[in-house]
Amino acid sequence: LNILDMKFHIILEHLREEPVISLTYFVADERKEGGSYVTVTGRGIKADTFKGQIILEGKGVIPLGDIIDIDGDIFNEVF
Repeated sequence: LNILDMKFHIILEHLREEPVISLTYFVADERKEGGSYVTVTGRGIKADTFKGQIILEGKGVIPLGDIIDIDGDIFNEVF
């Protein structure tokens, strides 16, 4: 969780640059218990820290609590 938090803060610092990132997150199955993990990649990120969401252009709203991994070139210098 600490690494995800650090990556989220790095994203917030680079929002104007519109970095390309990949988010892996859990999507609940609407018909039965369970779900699956989905990875989406894109740019045009907006963060709503009040609602706890990341909005990835063309990919929709992703709740921060559902994200299990964040990846992208902007993290190469740190990780």
